[in-house]
Amino acid sequence: MFSVDEIKEAIDSSPSESGIHALFVPLNDNWAIKLYEDEYQRDAAYSVQEQLADYCLAPDTFNTIDLPDCEGYSYGYITEIIEPIIIGISPYHTKQAKENGDYVSQWEKDWEDVIVKYHKEVNDVLGETLDDDHAWNWGTKKGKLMLLDFY
Repeated sequence: MFSVDEIKEAIDSSPSESGIHALFVPLNDNWAIKLYEDEYQRDAAYSVQEQLADYCLAPDTFNTIDLPDCEGYSYGYITEIIEPIIIGISPYHTKQAKENGDYVSQWEKDWEDVIVKYHKEVNDVLGETLDDDHAWNWGTKKGKLMLLDFY
């Protein structure tokens, strides 16, 4: 699907969104690479997302990739890009969180029943729930709400 050289070029030339554990780099309009500093974190996130994608509960995945000569974020996987609920910096950055606070509160109220149902479906597949489900980690795919971050 993507060569290592294409991925490295995208990393070098693209603005990326960084979360707490991963770097998100779009490769084209439909696919991105999520990069981690640690192979264990990458494998854990990929495994959960791959399992949930089989049940239409997560964006599709393609494969894992190691980029040993990339500084820092050397372990990645290809993930489908879905429409995020909130675009931008995560709530761990307090200024952004304050600016979006009212929107997030209303969003959580509006989607509460859907979120509860989603967590039940995830628990049915994984035997556990996912707890990193703040508003910045949700997106939609074809109108269906789903998490987009898994570690």
